[in-house]
Amino acid sequence: MLSVLEDTDESKKSLEDTLSRLQLTKDQLLQAEKMVSLGQISAGVAHEINNPLFVISGEMEMLAMEEGLPKGAKESVENIRHQARRIEEIIRRLLEFSRKKEIKFSPLDINKALDDSIELLKYQVKVIGNVDIVKNFWTKVLPVFGDKNQLHEVFLNIMLNAVQAMEEKGGSLTIRTFSEIISENRLDFTQFKMGDHVVGVEIADTGPGMDESTVKKIFDPFFTTKKTGTGLGLSVVFGILESHKANIQVRSKPGEGTSFSIRFPQEKQA
Repeated sequence: MLSVLEDTDESKKSLEDTLSRLQLTKDQLLQAEKMVSLGQISAGVAHEINNPLFVISGEMEMLAMEEGLPKGAKESVENIRHQARRIEEIIRRLLEFSRKKEIKFSPLDINKALDDSIELLKYQVKVIGNVDIVKNFWTKVLPVFGDKNQLHEVFLNIMLNAVQAMEEKGGSLTIRTFSEIISENRLDFTQFKMGDHVVGVEIADTGPGMDESTVKKIFDPFFTTKKTGTGLGLSVVFGILESHKANIQVRSKPGEGTSFSIRFPQEKQA
């Protein structure tokens, strides 16, 4: 009797694991489908908007050169010019998002890629002035197979979001790298199986954090919590990591900061 109960419990657990894995796979497929659909329509929409915007921007520039404009009219013109530039930036991001760029994969050291990205971030950190960068890198070379420019975009996007989230109260940005062997077939690591060697990157901030509903939507195209954001940054990050067969996870709670954990397949060294 005890053996039957144990078998039943084991079967129930196996079924629950299978259902959880199916749900996770479904969510990942839906996210990938969103990205494909958005890529297909983005270019067309961007060009349709760009044509009338070009005319509006031109007229605004001409109007700004007019002499004798009342002060209120000048302020309105400047405001329209500012908003037109914002639309131009959104269009630029849409076109970048939809354009199939040439991807150049090669062996590279993830520590070096992160160091280069941090160097590009230093100006923004200096402007804000109250954010500390803490590096905790694995002491050995961590080889991955990837596109250097795309990985810079991934790391810069996540780190810049973190720095901006801490702009008001300050804080610390910790970047950690590590090597890991997957010890079990985990539901949240569907890209990997037990025994796989992976290279890990963790980017954590001490900012305000996010609630659960925000975390669930964070990779959705056009979703943003910023007043001036386009909502495409993390969607691009998701797409790039997907092309690198990498896994990304987000942990965050209000008042406890946010952590992004990325795992790449480890490149075999000769």
